[in-house]
Amino acid sequence: MKAKHVFLILAIMLVVVNISNAQSASSVLAEVNGSKLTYGYLIDQFPEEYRSQINREQVTRLVENWIETELLYQEGLKHNVQKDQRIINMIEQQRKEIIAARYADLSLDMNFDLTDVQVDSLYNANKDKYVTQDNMYRLSHIVLSSKGGAEAVYSRLLNGDDFNALVHDYSEDEQSRKDDGNVGILVESGLEPNVVEVLRNTEKGSYTKPVKSQSGYYHIFWVKDKMPKGTLLKLEDIRVEIEESYKAEKQQVIFEQMLDKLKGAASIKRNSLNAIFNE
Repeated sequence: MKAKHVFLILAIMLVVVNISNAQSASSVLAEVNGSKLTYGYLIDQFPEEYRSQINREQVTRLVENWIETELLYQEGLKHNVQKDQRIINMIEQQRKEIIAARYADLSLDMNFDLTDVQVDSLYNANKDKYVTQDNMYRLSHIVLSSKGGAEAVYSRLLNGDDFNALVHDYSEDEQSRKDDGNVGILVESGLEPNVVEVLRNTEKGSYTKPVKSQSGYYHIFWVKDKMPKGTLLKLEDIRVEIEESYKAEKQQVIFEQMLDKLKGAASIKRNSLNAIFNE
């Protein structure tokens, strides 16, 4: 049986509902024989860009994983598993990799802002990269935890109530609520089948009926635009992507230069592998 890992980087779902900002990092989520799991410890296992996207259901599963792992860990200590040289080596290597990755992140945290002229130039020179390979949708949504609440809000939309006002009054997705419910452009292949069906059957500019996602929440989507496969995306839709791609390329160059410099200044010896492979 495969061992369970404590913290898996879960695939980002279609929609996520933020954990309350009032949640304190020191809040204890669980205890096992005196060992405590705090909210801060849990969140530290995730990259910063994902932390605001973890929902209640995910945290519940992670807490249960931690409890099971902690039980096995405590039993392992009783049997001196931690003294196994293989375990010592694995822990040491993971420690080095975590520190190295953090140093690299800090070293590459630079300003790579582009001017409008530079962005325009990159877009025009690479238009073939920005043709959709799948159906895509520009969406905003209202998220509610109850079917009745979602149907009531949907009824108000049909009666002419303002979508943005309803987002701010009722949506339980704190992240998108700050931007009038906007979730940007989503690729059809990354959406849940029941959501895809609803979107395909909804006209551009219209609202979908409430649809339940795997997260357990009900979503009312405003289908602002539909982009069939083969559509050239507009510059304003992918400006951030262009900037991020440029930044990643620059960071890769800087990273390779940093490694070359470190290698040049270090004393490095690579021994023959012939003895190991009997050559």
